Amino acid sequence: MDSHGCRSAHYRDFTLGASTADVITRTGATHGNVRTLHEWAALRQLSWRSLYTSRNSADRDSVASIVFSFIDNQLFKIVIDYDRGRTKELTKDDIITSLSAIYGPRSTARAPAPQRSTIDSLDTPTVLARWR
Repeated sequence: MDSHGCRSAHYRDFTLGASTADVITRTGATHGNVRTLHEWAALRQLSWRSLYTSRNSADRDSVASIVFSFIDNQLFKIVIDYDRGRTKELTKDDIITSLSAIYGPRSTARAPAPQRSTIDSLDTPTVLARWR
């Protein structure tokens, strides 16, 4: 907990507010992996897949991919996609309870409606909950 009594804003080895260089070092990525989304606002993004994966399915982590978003060289958002095969036995409540035990209560703010393509896809992500 920080001095305000809030849980630290982190996920695994990553802390919100960390520099782009720190996240690159922790993931083993390169500056070439960072994509600039908007130059004026210094908005950048790093998509990472291999940090928590393994060829051996028994050793494989449940994380499929992580997208780190930076503004003005500070990590401000982390989006994690979990491997369906590693989480298929878990219910929505199992996942929310597990993450809430680590990161605190989920946000009660309403999530924006998901963007849908003209052809709905089974691969369209479903947001179970958000933490702020």
